[in-house]
Amino acid sequence: MSYEYSEQDGKFTSFKIRQTPCKYGDAVFRQQRIEVGFYNEDGSFVRTIENLAIEAKEVTDVPSVVGMEVPAAILLNENDWGFGYFTLNERAITCFENSLANINCSLNRAVIINQLIIMMRQIEYPATRLPNVANQMMDEQNQNLISAVNGALLAAQSTYLPAESVPKFNKETASFFFKKTAKETQNESLQRFCIDLAISFVTDPEHLRMTASWIHEGKITIDGQSLNFELSANHKYEILKAYYASTHFTLDEKKALKEKALAGDDSDRAKSASKICDYSLPDPALKDQLWKEIIDAHTTDTLAELKNKIAGFQQRKQQLDLMIPYFDKYYSLVNKIVETRDREFAEVFMSALSPAYMAREEDSAAFGELLRTANEEKHEYFVLFLKKQIEAIDVIKRSRTLCETFKLD
Repeated sequence: MSYEYSEQDGKFTSFKIRQTPCKYGDAVFRQQRIEVGFYNEDGSFVRTIENLAIEAKEVTDVPSVVGMEVPAAILLNENDWGFGYFTLNERAITCFENSLANINCSLNRAVIINQLIIMMRQIEYPATRLPNVANQMMDEQNQNLISAVNGALLAAQSTYLPAESVPKFNKETASFFFKKTAKETQNESLQRFCIDLAISFVTDPEHLRMTASWIHEGKITIDGQSLNFELSANHKYEILKAYYASTHFTLDEKKALKEKALAGDDSDRAKSASKICDYSLPDPALKDQLWKEIIDAHTTDTLAELKNKIAGFQQRKQQLDLMIPYFDKYYSLVNKIVETRDREFAEVFMSALSPAYMAREEDSAAFGELLRTANEEKHEYFVLFLKKQIEAIDVIKRSRTLCETFKLD
């Protein structure tokens, strides 16, 4: 559902709400009641158009708005009365990206955030702009809202961002969570929460160097401020794996960090993390060795060990250049893997090593050809996987185009 209007001398001369059936929904125009909020450029509230009746037709005229001053931003479904996919126009996006923190009503902050997230998923809001939304939450105390934004950030990282945009996105996102952690000096629970979220985005050398120092020193320090809690074991595993995959540190530095991070930890998760670290070093010869071991039909490795090798091998966030030579090898082998290996391994192989995230024309063509020749009767799961990869490539292509062309006045 969207809105459109005309204006003269800063005042509405018409205001309409347009509803469009969802792509896979019933082609039915629905009747419902919503509220519409008007906001100033600084996010301050102007007024609410209350109890607005949306008619069961494509366009509903709203004559009561005519003559009112046009605000900086219009929010359909203020107070979350309605049901549907409500969009923001470019003027509202500009306003809320800069003033979301000033929206007094937490419910309407949630409504705006949700609308932007859904717009991203519908390829109508660039995933690269999500850190702008996150930065408006520096004073936010509601962990549910922060969690919702984090979910969208993770989805952007894995699904909606072109591979070439991920490093900058990760740096911006981790920086936000670290700054917010440092700011929340009176809320240790929120600090812990922000550290949890930040770790997923730590790939930048500066951030890796900082988080590695936390492991060496046994305390978390941000901008000279020491926090009252330490890293969890899981935090250490994730930092260590990202540090090992980086091209910016020596092998001796990596070994020293591993020794410190895993000291006295004999858990299975620590042992798995240690193996993944060793398998993730940015070494072309190691990549070649791992590839041969992963595809070896006569391997004696357990599935758990093969998963460790695949996790170490697949380093798209930090070693994309080392991954590229294996894309064509994947396409030439994946069908054979499905035909000759057990389903459990085949599903791990085809999913974890898929180059669909590159979203190149050759990826579309390769998956299309695999789908054309796949035996649906024998390997239905493989056919379903191929269809999902083709859909994912289309999403990333459209998202890339939007990220490159989207401009706000």
